[in-house]
Amino acid sequence: GSVVCYKKFRKRRGVCKRPLKRQVYSTAIQCCSDRGSGWTRKVHKVGKNSYQCTSCEIWKKFSLPPPDAVKPTLAPWGEWTECTVTCGAGWRSKYRQCPTCRPDDYRNRLFQPCMIRSYCPVNGRWSNWTPWSTCSASCGAGSMKRVRKCDNPEPKYRGRPCGGSNYQVKKCVKIKCQQDGGWSLWSSWSPCPVTCGTAFRIRNRECNSPKPLYGGNYCRGPKTEKLECRGRRPCPVSIHGSWSNWSAFGSCNTRRCSGIRGFKTRHRTCTKPKPRHYGRQCRGRSIEKRECYNNIDCPVDGKWCHWSQWIRCTVAECTSPFAIERRVRKCACPKPQHKGAPCPEGADEEIRKCAERPYCRKLVSSHKTTTIRTTELTEQYLIESTLHNLTTMWPKTSTEQVSTLNTSFKP
Repeated sequence: GSVVCYKKFRKRRGVCKRPLKRQVYSTAIQCCSDRGSGWTRKVHKVGKNSYQCTSCEIWKKFSLPPPDAVKPTLAPWGEWTECTVTCGAGWRSKYRQCPTCRPDDYRNRLFQPCMIRSYCPVNGRWSNWTPWSTCSASCGAGSMKRVRKCDNPEPKYRGRPCGGSNYQVKKCVKIKCQQDGGWSLWSSWSPCPVTCGTAFRIRNRECNSPKPLYGGNYCRGPKTEKLECRGRRPCPVSIHGSWSNWSAFGSCNTRRCSGIRGFKTRHRTCTKPKPRHYGRQCRGRSIEKRECYNNIDCPVDGKWCHWSQWIRCTVAECTSPFAIERRVRKCACPKPQHKGAPCPEGADEEIRKCAERPYCRKLVSSHKTTTIRTTELTEQYLIESTLHNLTTMWPKTSTEQVSTLNTSFKP
């Protein structure tokens, strides 16, 4: 195998530096006889830019003859070999011609640089593709393009150019373009729909040439055209329709005594009279619905009504120890019907004594005060009336006599 040759050898540390990478050495002899100061077969790094190696001095000490030794006669050189390259700079070598000369001995081999043509042909190579360009259309179908250059490297000195195309194209579709609608041709006129009187013939067209797509505008203008037409003869007088009387309501369509709301319906027909000769149809609904509950003859439990107001005692009743006031209620909200349960247990009348009521005490007290005041007013009236009569009958009655009479009436 080959050896690694180093340009410098540090005696102090016993390591080599600066490996010679441009020249290939198959033996240590070639390394040391050229420019090398140390060599090794396996690279073993022992520090920054430092490698374990063997010094060429040691090899020369044991391999080369001493300076004062008699140099042997060397064989003549042979012819130079062909250059190692077909173009540009290379190496050629020649060897000593003798049967015992070893080709790997540095003394039996010479190297020399050689040049065949100053520049070698350089074949061209493509660079990487550029990114795809944006789509050429703002909507609908378009195309995208990408390119590459023959500059990695460029072809030189009669080198081959790059093969293939320098661009690529592919289809692209962005949002679909709006398409406004267009009218089709008019259809033929329809036949006149009546045999008497006037009517209209009709023709149509469609907005489908083309259809509006992707937010495009709809066709402008009418879709239908009308043309007045007449029948072959005049029409009889039109008779407008009128409703018949409503039928009776049917039964409620819910389960009996379920308490669920249902419906019952009634009907009428547009037959009094029927519309004839293009008369108007009846207006309104022919069926009417009403809510209903199927509660006919269902058991109804009785419930008490609210109590009536208390019947207040009079003044005379308030003074009696046996007078009472009362209130009542009825089992009629609702009444028990169709074998329904009666009202819950309880009295239908309540009573309490008048004398025990607070308002009665106030009435009795107020009545006594009113009676005493009335008696005093009556006595005063009698006195004043008597005095008036005496004065009228006996005008000569003195003031002292009247005062005496007035005093005598007081209790």
